Parts: sequence; structure tokens; C-alpha cells
Amino acid sequence: SVTPVVDLSLIKIASTSTPSAGGTLSYSLVLGNAGPSPAVGASFTDTLPAGLGTLTNVASAVSAGAGTTSFTATATGLSGSVTIPAGGVVTVTFQVSVVANVTGSIVNVANVSVPTGATDTTPGNNTGTATVTLALAPNATVSGIAYYDINRDRFLDGGDPPLVGFRVELITVTGTATAVVGTATTDAAGRYTIPGQLPGSNYRVQFRDPTGNTIYGTPFNQATQTQGGQPSTGSNSLTSAISPSQTVAVAGFIDGVTLYAGDNTVNQNLPLDPSGVVYDALQRTPIAGATVRLVGPAGFDPALHLLGGAANASQLTPAIGAYQFLLLSNAPSGVYSLEVTPPNGYANVPAAQGGVAAPQGTFSVPAGVNAIQAQSTPPVQGVTGVGPLGGVGTQYFLQFAFTFPGSGAVLNNHIPLDPLASGAVLISKVGNKTVAELGDSVQYTIRIRNTTGASVAGVKVEDVLPPGFRYILGTARFNNAVIANPDGGVGRNLVFNVGDVAANTTAELTYFVRIGVGSAQGGGVNRATAVFTGPGGVLVRSNTAQYKVNVQGGVFSNEGCIIGKVYADWDGDHMQDNASGSRELGIPGVRLVMLDGTYVITDSEGKYSLCGVKSQTHVIKVDRSTLPRGARMVPSSNRNAGVGDSLFVDLKGGELARADFIEGSRSAEVLDQIKARRAQGGEDVPETESGRPLKIDNNALGGQQQILPLPRQSGPTPVLPGRAQ
Repeated sequence: SVTPVVDLSLIKIASTSTPSAGGTLSYSLVLGNAGPSPAVGASFTDTLPAGLGTLTNVASAVSAGAGTTSFTATATGLSGSVTIPAGGVVTVTFQVSVVANVTGSIVNVANVSVPTGATDTTPGNNTGTATVTLALAPNATVSGIAYYDINRDRFLDGGDPPLVGFRVELITVTGTATAVVGTATTDAAGRYTIPGQLPGSNYRVQFRDPTGNTIYGTPFNQATQTQGGQPSTGSNSLTSAISPSQTVAVAGFIDGVTLYAGDNTVNQNLPLDPSGVVYDALQRTPIAGATVRLVGPAGFDPALHLLGGAANASQLTPAIGAYQFLLLSNAPSGVYSLEVTPPNGYANVPAAQGGVAAPQGTFSVPAGVNAIQAQSTPPVQGVTGVGPLGGVGTQYFLQFAFTFPGSGAVLNNHIPLDPLASGAVLISKVGNKTVAELGDSVQYTIRIRNTTGASVAGVKVEDVLPPGFRYILGTARFNNAVIANPDGGVGRNLVFNVGDVAANTTAELTYFVRIGVGSAQGGGVNRATAVFTGPGGVLVRSNTAQYKVNVQGGVFSNEGCIIGKVYADWDGDHMQDNASGSRELGIPGVRLVMLDGTYVITDSEGKYSLCGVKSQTHVIKVDRSTLPRGARMVPSSNRNAGVGDSLFVDLKGGELARADFIEGSRSAEVLDQIKARRAQGGEDVPETESGRPLKIDNNALGGQQQILPLPRQSGPTPVLPGRAQ
């Protein structure tokens, strides 16, 4: 017989060199025979290595010549026989699954053997090898919910509100090294999802507050299986019994979490049960933005003894107002204190409004759960005073004596803060001038006093300038430091952003204004109010301070002056000429009164002046009680009210008008009294003389006289100096 001579070959090809873990991979076995004899009944085998799963979808095709195959597929490999004519090629294809969580290279080897009795001229090409490097598919998911565990049962009940905006971190743990590989933020329902993660084990889930600072230490794996039915492996590495039949993690994370390809590891949750809540003493609502700091005894190191380390020793309360300090078992015994820094709009502790209690003394913490108040949220409005420990009331502590081991946990220690009212900030206003003219500059000084023990941030001063007053750019100073020009330009409505005013201090704002056109028509009153943001974003306003500047026109004024004198006319010529010697003297101490009550008193020469008088017709009248005894007034012009002791003065804008009054009795007695007054140097109070009533003469030439009735002669009752008749 003739021995068949064949030349078999096998080439193995993978559909990709980097398949994904948890996915599928296709292989092709290309079987050839270079002859010269046909290969009848040659056998081939392909045993799958570790990392490759079930084999499926086996098929064959003849790409050259003629040939047949038969094969057997198992979960771990493929075997069969093939007949290939000389020059023929047969291709066998199949798929395998790639095991999840496997990484690295996988080498797959297939062989073809010559039929019995045949000779293979080139046996070295009878083996085919395909090497692939597995890459994990980022298709694993972890999810859960953060909620306020009101009743501390560690289960999501109907009354447990969601925690919105909390940050969730997915962390890989390799030895002592950790790295955050995914984050999410809880939605309006408190839920989060972190998709697109590599399958694997030894993950960690950690929760932070919305600011990303405080680590909350009560997360739980609250599922036994994943969504796809795989084991849920997350656990809490450190626990402490703080409620009946329940354990609450104080590790700050869920450890040992496994993520599966194409699966969702569900219910990695945060049932939050905080140490307490900072709340508004009046509204009884949580306060966001308060800083709560834990201070421990000698030997206390937050980095070693507090969950979350040193970063957690000072916590900024989120929207729910919560704070949480979890001491580790190695913390030193002693007194621990809470220090609270209020946000803007609130006063320092202790609160006094709304009937809340003052902080109690030092609480010695026994074993187990120690609720200070009955509820996990702020006490409702109407609850006041100190109640029983763990009962209804507003009691709370700022100092706690822990003894380790032995002391348990403290919960529901809710701390009230008083909202600042308008009296928290008081202002006053002064200026460097009370009287100014057009074109003058005036410096205003506003003093802002913080009456509280807490700093007030973001203070603004709203300043309304009088008409015609304009702010001078670049002149604003706050505590002697230059600050930006106010909003509102040069006026009238200015807003100075002065910033923070420290507790129990007085700050000073100064600036200059220019007095311009239109200022004379305004009242000259400047008003200022301090404003800052209080609780809930509501603006709190201080008292309103004001300062008045009387504006005079100066050379541009529409007002005028009236000048004149009161004198004795001895020769009856209506002139003070002293032609008859020294007898036509000015009369000191005579009061002249205007209709609006304004008055002036003549000086030692009998002269007077009135300025700042409006441009209109005025009546000036002599107070007859201040004339010398026996004096007789005669008209000095026809602009009188029918008697010599009054004059009409028609004053125009900016005009200087003159109004003289003449005493025409020609009496030696009157002259003696005048000389006596002048010898005294004049008086700044009106003179009064007793004796006969004065006479009024309407005859300027001293001829026919009008004798007035007695009531007109007697005159008014004298008035006190400085008072208008």
C-alpha cells in the first residue's frame, strides 16, 4: 500500500486582542492541507484555558477545495475530525464567554494531528496559538439612598425624609492605598447611582455632607443580594452598639463592596442619625452654615481619636442643620466641649428667644444610647424650657464627660441660635458742617455699632442724599481704609458695601459730598440705614440715622438782607444828621419783630440787620415795650401799616433792603434814656422802660398828630428775650 503524504497546518485567530471581562470573544481555527495527498480523518482539539467560560456558536466553512468536519463542543473545549483535500482549507469558528473580574493575558492553544497511517511533511505548523489581554468592562454600578433616620431603626420608613445633595464616594482599596474612582450626589429623593465602574471586589463607599467636608459615620449595606442576584458583600469594619438590637457603624464607610459586570450593587445606604441639629430658636427650623467644633481633653487628637480625622473636628452644618461627632474606642477620657460659631444673621450661644433653655452643665455620658431630647429634629414651636432627659423640652449640653471604655453615644443634642433683629446693628450720623453754601463740600461720618457678641457679615449702608448733594468719587473710607465707591454712582441713592462688623465694636464710614444746584430747594436732610442678611435670606434693617445741613446760597442766594436803624429824630427832618448837635442818636436795645416770629435787637448804635430773608413782602414792627419811656414813633415812609412802629419791606431775590424807624418825641427825658442805654454799650436783650405809655405819631413833619386809643397806646405785654410775640 501507498502511505499518504500530507502537510497539515493550523492557525488560530482571536476576534480581538483586548476583550472585556464579562463579555464574549470569538476564535477561528484555520485548518489547511498543502498535500500532495488528501488528509482524511485528521483530528483537532482546542482546550479552553482559565478565564474563558462556556463555548457556543460553533460553525465551520470550506474556503478552498472540498472538505468536511465533525466536532464535539463542551463547556471547556472543542474537538473534532476534518477531511481536507490537497490544497484545501477549512475554517472552524466558535464563541466563548469571558469570566468577569479576570485580568491579564490568556493564551489559547489548538492542535491538529495527521490521520493514522499518514505522514506529515511539516509537523511544526500543526499548532496554533492566540493570546489575548483581558480588560475589565466599566459596566458595573453601585447605588443606594441617604435618608434621615428619624426613629433610629436603621430602615427607610415613610416618615424618614431624604438627604438631598449629599456626596457619595466610591473608593478602591489596595493595601493601605485608597483612591476615589467615582462620585455621585443624592437627588431630591435622596438616591444616588455611580455607574460605569470596573467589576471587582474590595471597594469602599463613603458619604460626605453637601460641602464635601464632613464624613458621616453611619452608612450600611442594607441588601443581601445585588440586583442581578449576586452576593452583596459590603460590611462595616467597626461597629458600636448604640441602640437596642441595632449596630451603627462608626467606621465612616461600607467596606468590602463587590461590583459585578453588568450588575447593580444596590442599597449601599446612609441612614443618618446625627449627634444633634443646630436650629432657629424662634422658627424652630434647621440652620445651615453654622460651624460646630469639638474640643477634647488633654491627649485628644482628632486625627487619631475621631471618625474622619482632623477634618471632621470642625463641621459646617448642611441644610438639615446636622452635626455628628463619633469618637473611636481609643479616645481619651475627659470632658469634651462643643463650640458653635453662628452663620451670618444669628447671635452667639446661648440663645434666649423663643423660650429655649440655657445650656445645661456637664453631661456625664453613661453606657448605651443617650438621647438629650425625645426627637431627632428641632423641638416644635411652643415647646419651651427644660424637660426630662430624653423627653420633650429644649434642654441641651455643650460639655460632655466621657469615660472610656463605658460611655455610650449622645444623640438629639439640639442647639438653638437666636436670629439677629434690627437692634443688632445701630447707626448714627454726623457731619463736619451744619451750615454750608453752594459749592461747599461736606464730610459725613456714619458710625455702625454691632451690639451683639457675634460678627455681622455682609453689612451694607443705604444712604439717601438730599436733593442737590452729590457723592465725591474716591472719598469713601471704612475704619480709615479706602473702600470701593458705593453702588449708585454719585447719588442720590448710595449703597456702601462695608463688609463685616466685628462683635461688640463700632465701625466708622466716612465720605464727602458736594453741594450743588437744587440743594437749596431740598431739606438738606441725609438719611442712612445699615442692612445685612438675616435668617432665611431676609434683610435685617437697622435704625435710620439722619443729619441736616442748612444750605445757603451765598452769592447765588435768592434770599436777601434787611438792614436799618432805630434813632431819635430831634429836628424832624427824617434824617439822622445830628445837625442839632449830638441829640439824634441811635436807640440801643429795641426789639424788631417779623410776622414769622423772627426778631432782632438793635445794637449800641441803634442798628440792626436780618439776613437769609425770603424774597417777598415782609412786615417789621417795633416791640413798643422795648422803647424808651415817653418815646413817640413817627413814620419813616409811606410803606407802613398806618402807624410809625411798622414798615412794609418789599424784598427781591438777593437784594439788600433798608428799613429805618424814627422816634420823634424830641423829649429830653427820652434822650436821657437813650444816652443811658448807649453808656452801657448796648444790650443783647431788649430794653424795657416803665412809666408813661409811648405815643405813635403818623405825621412825619411834626404837624397834626393822630392820638391812638388807650389800648393801642398800652402796647403788648413784654415777652422774654428770644421769644417772638
